[in-house]
Amino acid sequence: MSAAAFYAGLAGLSVFVVLNVFIAVRLRARLLPDWHGSLARLGEAAIALGLVVVTAELLGLAGLVEVWSLLAVSALIAAFVWLKVLPAGGPASGIDTTPEPPQVPGWGKVLSLAAVALVIAIWASFTSYSLDYGITNFDSIWYHLPFSAEMAQSGSVTGFQRPETVFLNWFYPQNSELVHAMAMVFTGRDFVSVFINLGWVSLALLAGWVIGRPYGRSHLTLLAVAVLMVAHSLVAREPGSAKNDIVAIALCLTSLAVLFNLAAMRGRDDLSGLVRPGWGLAIAGLAAGLAAGTKVTALAPVALITLAVIFAAVPGRRLRVTGIWAGAGLIGGGYWYLKNL
Repeated sequence: MSAAAFYAGLAGLSVFVVLNVFIAVRLRARLLPDWHGSLARLGEAAIALGLVVVTAELLGLAGLVEVWSLLAVSALIAAFVWLKVLPAGGPASGIDTTPEPPQVPGWGKVLSLAAVALVIAIWASFTSYSLDYGITNFDSIWYHLPFSAEMAQSGSVTGFQRPETVFLNWFYPQNSELVHAMAMVFTGRDFVSVFINLGWVSLALLAGWVIGRPYGRSHLTLLAVAVLMVAHSLVAREPGSAKNDIVAIALCLTSLAVLFNLAAMRGRDDLSGLVRPGWGLAIAGLAAGLAAGTKVTALAPVALITLAVIFAAVPGRRLRVTGIWAGAGLIGGGYWYLKNL
């Protein structure tokens, strides 16, 4: 691939990302107009990720994970959303409303900014190693990147690539590998893979902030997540690699953050602390499903969150809450398990 083709691929990838971000912002503004600030941004991130993964899976069933198809489908959806899905003017009657959260003290904002800067700096310093020497992480070159490369080369998500003869890792769910594959499709190489986990750690930090948002404790919950993000087991292996522990962590935190905010809202029933059916619940379920579709081990925390959602459902709506949660989760992560069956 020539330098011109590589930079053209980066430009195409940027257009693809922008199109999906636009779709996510428009959908969130229509479906959840009362969300604002960090909660809105987190919801839009979950919608965009779900849209990208599902689009690639559907195209991959026909072997069409290609530059032209990814851009064409995203452009068509964006055009439809632009013309037909107009932002709502405000919360509709009967829709749960988001109370104005308590303000975080000034020192808390400074502390949060410092924590985010420190985490990103540490991850970036480890990422720079991969820029100098390439991705050398064992799991990344054992099966994560080979899976991505196979999908990028074939354009398909239906095959089983067997990188060795002992572990059955070709049965692993592959949402994160699919994200890397799309970057490879556009650029022809794994250069963008070096930076992808910086995006996931940023999502985890945002989710950490949103978890404490309804209680005015965003700085404390973000700090707790920041401490986790600089744990040795993460910092030594995740930055600048294709490992996906950080992916599952970020998505589980995203689901929890949305659920905490939903539980703090009051609807016509004036019940707080409980989970009600709605588009917000669907976004939380989508994030949990994306996590389960990333790592088998994520099934454990997702199962615990699922039990909590069912237990905390508004009386009389438990069946509907369960249905929305399960349906959104299957959209986010069900494909790989159905494929394995």
